[in-house]
Amino acid sequence: MNWEQYDNIYILVTHTHGDHSGGIGTMLQYIWFASYMKKKVTIVAPSAEVKDDLLLLLMRIEGCEQEWFDIVTADKLNRKWLAASVPTTHVKPLESKCFGYHLIIHGNNVVYTGDELIELHI
Repeated sequence: MNWEQYDNIYILVTHTHGDHSGGIGTMLQYIWFASYMKKKVTIVAPSAEVKDDLLLLLMRIEGCEQEWFDIVTADKLNRKWLAASVPTTHVKPLESKCFGYHLIIHGNNVVYTGDELIELHI
C-alpha cells in the first residue's frame, strides 16, 4: 500500500480482543520502518480505560516505541468525521470496554462496530 499518499493514518479500536487489536503493533512497525515514512499513526481508543489497556499491550507487551504513534480517546480527537464512540455489548469479560463508532463519511451517518451489538438513535 502506498502510505505516502496519506497525511494522517488513524486506527479506530472497538475492543481489545486479539483479532481487533493484535495487529496494531505490527502495523505501527511496518509504517514506521518498512515504508521509510517515519509517519506516526493515531490510535483512537473509545475510552480512557481501553486506552490504558492498549498502552499496556503496545508498550509493555509488543515493545512499540512511543515515537511511532499517538493515542487519544475518541472524545479528544476533534475530527469532523468522528461523531462519537458508542458503548456496545459483546462479551462479559470485556463489559464496558466494547464500543462502536458513529462516523460522518461524505455527509452520511455510518456506524462501525467490529462484532458487537449496537442500538443507535440518531
